[in-house]
Amino acid sequence: MLKISNDSLLAIHPGYYIKEYLEEENMNQRELADRMNTNEKQISLLLNGRIELDNQLIEKLSLSLGTSNSLWKNLNDKFLKTKEEIEKDSRPEEGKSKQKSIDYGFWND
Repeated sequence: MLKISNDSLLAIHPGYYIKEYLEEENMNQRELADRMNTNEKQISLLLNGRIELDNQLIEKLSLSLGTSNSLWKNLNDKFLKTKEEIEKDSRPEEGKSKQKSIDYGFWND
């Protein structure tokens, strides 16, 4: 997933920005895969938010796109932090709905 949100937060996967960059530069996935010395499947997974950035991907992106490692690390860290907050915010609601579905009538006997 490239974007995850709730009422107040939005987490954007770094793949979103890479996809935008490729469009602006008129570059296809194959070209980026060649530059990064990887395969198109890996690039597709990255562009669609199916994998997270690790140090190796950050390094390859930086070298391939002429950016800094810290750019991708910061984008990835921000995504992971916000995603975690969104997931944490949604958990209490799940618990409440499960509590409501449990029959506590046996305690009354």
